[in-house]
Amino acid sequence: MTLFTISESEKASYVDQIYSYLGDHPFLKQFLPIYPATKDLFNLVKDGVLLCKLINIVVLGGIDERAVNIRTHGIGWTVVNIRTQDLVEGRPQTWKSLET
Repeated sequence: MTLFTISESEKASYVDQIYSYLGDHPFLKQFLPIYPATKDLFNLVKDGVLLCKLINIVVLGGIDERAVNIRTHGIGWTVVNIRTQDLVEGRPQTWKSLET
């Protein structure tokens, strides 16, 4: 088992980035507001759909949204070492498909 620690300032930064990129997106409206001091952020990201939306902002058409099933858990990807700065700088190479 691996344990990760995320500071309050990191959670607030993630929420700020999500708002800046997807604040007006219809998908996100159902989850607003996101409070960094709660588990809102973790509940929002656990199925991978939000990550797909963010990747598609960084790499237009990087993920065919028709293939993202928002009703099931998991999309066959493992997220490794992704940081807020990676998303800001457009570096989505920190993810990999389990199929490869």
